[in-house]
This record gives sequence, C-alpha cells and structure tokens, in this order.
Amino acid sequence: MTGKEIIEKYETTNKFTSSEIQNILWGKEEDVYIVADEILDEERWLNIKRTVIKIENRYFAIYWYEGKTEMQESEYTIQEIEEIFLKKVIVEDYFTKADIESGQHEFI
Repeated sequence: MTGKEIIEKYETTNKFTSSEIQNILWGKEEDVYIVADEILDEERWLNIKRTVIKIENRYFAIYWYEGKTEMQESEYTIQEIEEIFLKKVIVEDYFTKADIESGQHEFI
C-alpha cells in the first residue's frame, strides 16, 4: 500500500485492517514516514501508543497497543487513523551558568 493509497482509503472509508495498520507502523509502506512515536498511557501488559506518520505534507495519528514483553503481542484493534496538524511551539527555559559553559545546550 502506498502513501497515496492510504490517503485515498482514509478519505473514503477510513477503515483499515489490522495487518494494514501493522505494515504502516513497521515502515513497510511506500512514501510513508514515521515522524513521532509516544506512549500515551501504560497498563500492566500493554503500552497505549500514538504513532504519527507523514504522507506527502499531511500528518496522521495511529493509536495502538504495544506489548510490554516478548510474550505479550501488540494489538492493532483501533483500525482508523486520524489526521492531525503540526504546530510549532517556541519554548523559553532558564539555564545555569554551568549549563551554558558546558556547551551541551544550543543558544540563540
């Protein structure tokens, strides 16, 4: 499945099979780039995750369950994707003189 085919399916039915979601998350699809991967919540045996993919200039979120051990399988039961939008945020923070002198931080 190419990025273009994923967008077409999203815009028509937005229903994906578990194997289609799995292939997208494993990076097996053409023209699809994983740009972020985060744990939203933790359960005993599973992490609830959101993976953000980029297709052309559009971003989509895929929600899924990642098994925490090699004995616990990941689950791809949420078979819809959600279009999301990138928002750039500027953060101001304070550093000590030692932080600045260490050279570990980039300053503008």
